[in-house]
Amino acid sequence: MKIPTTLLALSLVLVTSFTACAHYCSDVPTVVHQKQDGTRLEIWVPSDVMTKTPKWIPGDGEPPLSVRDAISIAQNWARSKFSRYDRVDIVDIDLFGRSCWAAEGHWFYIVHFTPVINGRPVLDTSHFVAILMDGTVVEAVRGR
Repeated sequence: MKIPTTLLALSLVLVTSFTACAHYCSDVPTVVHQKQDGTRLEIWVPSDVMTKTPKWIPGDGEPPLSVRDAISIAQNWARSKFSRYDRVDIVDIDLFGRSCWAAEGHWFYIVHFTPVINGRPVLDTSHFVAILMDGTVVEAVRGR
């Protein structure tokens, strides 16, 4: 049986598109934050890492990693990362779904901190970390 040329071409385009999209998912940062001075901070979680974490569907029970556990993990990380400060306060916790089709259904927390030194908060928006649903901590890096 001979396959029509247009069907073969369409099949090649689809395979190439899916491969490019899967590759694209790993080639863009999961989270991007731009500070007031223009510095970009990014969190990179490749799709192959994200897809190893437990899936979660909103409305279908609690997330695989509770907010309480995410806070505990984030606080432990912050204590070691920001040890020069008197304390580090959590000021915001966000729950995000990975927007890439290759990692659909995989969620993560972003935890924002405000370090405190000599009783004064350090007002800088660059203190945050991702906590994946398996408890993995992913730090922000300077943008590319």
